Formats: sequence, C-alpha cells, structure tokens
Amino acid sequence: MPSMIRQSRRYNLNPPRRKIPGVGSENQRGSRTPISFAFEVSTVNLIAFFDQPVIFSGILPRWSTGIAGADVVSVTRNSAISYTIVYDVSIALADSVLVPFEDPSFRNANGGYVNAGTVLVSTP
Repeated sequence: MPSMIRQSRRYNLNPPRRKIPGVGSENQRGSRTPISFAFEVSTVNLIAFFDQPVIFSGILPRWSTGIAGADVVSVTRNSAISYTIVYDVSIALADSVLVPFEDPSFRNANGGYVNAGTVLVSTP
C-alpha cells in the first residue's frame, strides 16, 4: 500500500541558486548622474551645452518657453556635448526654458536625465 507521504521533488533537493553578478545586474549598474546644461540663443535657435557627452533619443524635447505656442521643430548635433534646438518662434535673451522632470530626449551613458527646472537663456 502506498504511503500518504508526499514524494520530495527534485527542486527541493537542490541548494538555492545564488545570485551571480554579471553584466546588467543590479550590483554592476552605475548610479544615474544628472546632466547639467546651459543655453545660448540666436533668433529661433537655442544651443544647449551639456556638462558631459549625451545621446539624443530622437524624441523632440518637451521644453517649453515663456512664449505661448513655442514648440521644438528640430534638433541637430553639433558635438558630443552641444546640440542646436530650433523653435518655431524667435526666442529672446530674457526668456527662460522650462525642462520637465525626466524628459526622455537627452540621456547620458548611465541613463541619467537632464536636470529639471527653469533655465535662463544667455548670449553667446
């Protein structure tokens, strides 16, 4: 007559798997470093200078200005730390640009976002 005791399963006999650090594992990931930047203006173009090399994701920035209806039309790369952002209206020297929280348009090598907040536009 078979016993009423349940047979042990194979996975119960194996020791628990240990976590092995590898590429992309949690203990190998660097912390996200924030990206700081400054602007220069020339008519409808804003030139953004970053403090470290960044990658443009192809998504137009949702950076708004104090001007109603000002939208980003295009972004072109000047260098690894400099991008030209073209708006559909002219940007004045005294204007400010509002960068939203975790805007996905510019990222660094660690996946860091551009610092959110309001930045004043300066002259070259």
